[in-house]
Amino acid sequence: MKQSSFHLNHGVIPACDVDSLDELAWILSGTSNISGIVGYKIGCSLALRYGLQRVCRLVRDYCDYPIIYDHQKAGTDISYIGEKIMTICGLAGVDFVYVFPLAGPEIEQAYIQLAQSNNVIPVIGGGMTHCTYLASERGFIDNNAPSKIYEIAAKMGVEHFAMPGNRLEFIEKHVGLIAGSIEEPKFLFCGIGRQGGTVEQAFKASGGQASYAVIGTSIYRAGNLGKAVRELCDRALAFE
Repeated sequence: MKQSSFHLNHGVIPACDVDSLDELAWILSGTSNISGIVGYKIGCSLALRYGLQRVCRLVRDYCDYPIIYDHQKAGTDISYIGEKIMTICGLAGVDFVYVFPLAGPEIEQAYIQLAQSNNVIPVIGGGMTHCTYLASERGFIDNNAPSKIYEIAAKMGVEHFAMPGNRLEFIEKHVGLIAGSIEEPKFLFCGIGRQGGTVEQAFKASGGQASYAVIGTSIYRAGNLGKAVRELCDRALAFE
């Protein structure tokens, strides 16, 4: 069953960037019954190796939480390719899909519409967790690009946005921009844990908006999976 949003305003989304279905099953069995989990992010490594539909079926064996698919990153090619990606996501049972529309505004608009027409909710991203992304950091992307990306998405009624949880100034700037256009925006923060971000800092920077920590290695490389996830969920739920 497709999920239209998350059941909490604050929570944790395990990023399942692992190499096998056994590892995915281990994460699901060890976390799906923990209060504070709101969904699971699946990366392209599992989808390419096993097929997205098979991966989604495995998630559904353990829970009904939303499945977020990250194609690393959709939105960098023409709409003809986007149509194929979104059709596959819809047929596979994906609930949300990440879109980083770095190919331009027309592509952004097309991918958002294609996702919605395939009963998939777009999560629009404009910033990355690493340095050398924006031009001011010796990267390729114009400094104003993230703002333009988020503005277009907000005008099209998108409610879910991906942001780097380890870059607080970026969060504060763009959450304010989006919150001025969308009544109830929801933010998914990556870069928490190994890349330096924390649940508390990212959620505080969002100014009370619905916030979700998307966390990978700090979960599946923890010595005690259940303990690590409970601690992270407790920190997220403190904002409920």
